[in-house]
Amino acid sequence: MEKTYLFPIRENGKYGFIDQYGYNRITAEFDMVQSFSEGLAPAKKDGKWGFIKENGVYVIPNEYDDVREFSDGFAPIKKGLNWGYIDNNGNIVMELKYDFTYPFSEGIARVKGKGKWIYINKSFERIIEERFENAFDFYEGMACVKIKGEYGFINKAGVVVIEPEFKYPSVFSEGLTNVKLHEKMYMNSLSLRKSQTSSAITMFEWMTGFINKSGKKAFDILFEEAGKFSEGFAEFRENGKHGFIDKNGETIINAQFDEARQFSEGFAQVEIDKKWGYIDTSGKIVISPQYDRAYDFKNGLAKVITDGKLKYIDKDGRVVWTEST
Repeated sequence: MEKTYLFPIRENGKYGFIDQYGYNRITAEFDMVQSFSEGLAPAKKDGKWGFIKENGVYVIPNEYDDVREFSDGFAPIKKGLNWGYIDNNGNIVMELKYDFTYPFSEGIARVKGKGKWIYINKSFERIIEERFENAFDFYEGMACVKIKGEYGFINKAGVVVIEPEFKYPSVFSEGLTNVKLHEKMYMNSLSLRKSQTSSAITMFEWMTGFINKSGKKAFDILFEEAGKFSEGFAEFRENGKHGFIDKNGETIINAQFDEARQFSEGFAQVEIDKKWGYIDTSGKIVISPQYDRAYDFKNGLAKVITDGKLKYIDKDGRVVWTEST
């Protein structure tokens, strides 16, 4: 039996859900919703958040000021100024006492209290103590953290495995991460692409490179900007235009677009003349640029916006649902 996927929609200022065929599955009666995760979706009504099942019925009452999605069986919830966690039965499993709590990622969650970040496990025990000015989720066994004003990476034991020497946070994806390096690191051996002019040399500290999990350069190429890898490709900017590279730093799709986003389900959003469309992994435009905004494909559909109206399209560009007002 084919799985049913649900997608958030907006009708007359209220929110509900459709399935992948465009049929209404949950009536648009909520003030706001978020996507389903682990069979539950955050839904706001009468100014408060709770969680609904796929039949649209609240199974965790709308009594919270804010919530985040379920992950590993738990969801962050907020009352007043404080955050904690509930389980998927609605039981409070970690008291509301933190400034911020976030969903679990790879079995670990980050929480903030008293100005510093810590990490906890699914037993809600502290496993990495307070010492970070900022902290991010674990991806591929590593988390980006800020120490003394700069960013590096720790492992799940809390050990710093890549020293904090980067200007901005990033995450590992497919074994690599994009980083803004310090000028001294550029001077060692990194090289500019042939098409980059001498004017770019004066902007070294704003260039982007890629490193592996050992903190070593993945390849000797710098970019004006670059995104994370997804499905074997990373978006980059060169001379003001965007294209895609592979994990060797080789250009696979030439820099020709005004903007571009990462690949998802074999498609990437690109902007040409202030309109968004989609390309495939060969760089061919498969859905012509015609949207004011366009989002990733997920479970076969992508959300797009034209003239303020929300729509969902399939991979042939057919509209499966459109906002009526």
